[in-house]
Amino acid sequence: MNLRFFVLLKNILPSSNNVGCKLFCGHYQHGKAAYYYKKISGERVYNGDFRYKHTQNNYPDGKIKVSIKGSYDNDRKCGTWVYKQKRRSETKVLIMDYVNGTHQGTYTFKSFNRGLFFDSIKATLELAMLDNHPVGEVRYKFKYGSLKGSFNKDGLPDGTWAMDILVDNVCKIDYDLWANGTLKDCYTLNTSTGRKKPRNNSLVDFLSSYIYRECHELENIIQVGSRKWEGNITLK
Repeated sequence: MNLRFFVLLKNILPSSNNVGCKLFCGHYQHGKAAYYYKKISGERVYNGDFRYKHTQNNYPDGKIKVSIKGSYDNDRKCGTWVYKQKRRSETKVLIMDYVNGTHQGTYTFKSFNRGLFFDSIKATLELAMLDNHPVGEVRYKFKYGSLKGSFNKDGLPDGTWAMDILVDNVCKIDYDLWANGTLKDCYTLNTSTGRKKPRNNSLVDFLSSYIYRECHELENIIQVGSRKWEGNITLK
């Protein structure tokens, strides 16, 4: 057996979830995959564990390695999925929970600057999902600061959102004031002078753009079996 296929298979042993299913192991999209499936009306229905790996050379980043693991239940993503992308200088990890192909539970993204002896955290995003929309508190930390906000049970931004910029000599905090998806105020506070300055772009727009650019890109590698959240946030 090809060594690459063996590496894929070593963590995809038969279980009660895939009794009666067939195992595919071979070329898949631009890489290699191993997964269990059932044949229904001549079509493959994914059912059980799924593994995927892909490596490509990309200038100027050198090798880009992608690995994905998760599971399916009747062609729908279920349970916890882990998406990883490694470049010469950066590693990205996206962890999310699915129920019947929709986001429900954990939604976490981390990126690391890769060093010679150790990695340093570049950014982290933590939030929770319910029926494919965010709920509760969201936290985003990055090199130059941190953002905090919250969503109500309907996925609408609510309450005070704040992004604290921690760069030396930059004394400012960006604020959004939300009420059930309606933006009431949007300004920057200079903490050294106490003065407010209106802003045009909200923190929700900033967060949505980041999720689409970083998280959605990784999740979209494997498109079968999920309603992918692109970072769109419900507003009134």
